[in-house]
Amino acid sequence: MMLQESTVSVDDYDTAVKQAKQMHSIMGQYNGIGLSAPQVGIRKSFFIMGDKEKAWVIVNPTILEYSNDKVLLTEGCLSYPGLFLNVLRPETVTVEYANDKGKRITGKLEGIISRVFQHEHDHTQGITYDTLVSRLKLSMARKKLLKRARTSKR
Repeated sequence: MMLQESTVSVDDYDTAVKQAKQMHSIMGQYNGIGLSAPQVGIRKSFFIMGDKEKAWVIVNPTILEYSNDKVLLTEGCLSYPGLFLNVLRPETVTVEYANDKGKRITGKLEGIISRVFQHEHDHTQGITYDTLVSRLKLSMARKKLLKRARTSKR
């Protein structure tokens, strides 16, 4: 059973925000668009999402509502370099979180922002994207990754 990461308390808030801002350089270094605290060994519920220029700090995220419409898109993960999987996720989500200033934000997300939020939120719940596909699809994707690795060594 996967363990849910603990929420960030008021006492830990400033530390979490500082850690999140440090995570931005790691995310950028590996061309990511999201990185969660559990991915870097911090057992707290926060993540960042964005790009090399700017990242949003998401603390104590909650998904309040998932849309019934789902979209199948390819996802990667910094925890699994080079492994790309087609993952079915809700198209939109209504979320709540605290930003880097401690302000509670509630809103509806769609498109890539919705997808990244869901992916990183999953990490804070102890879920990784490889568990959201069938064993067959995961096995095929791993074989493809190994083939690419062998081909690139030649």
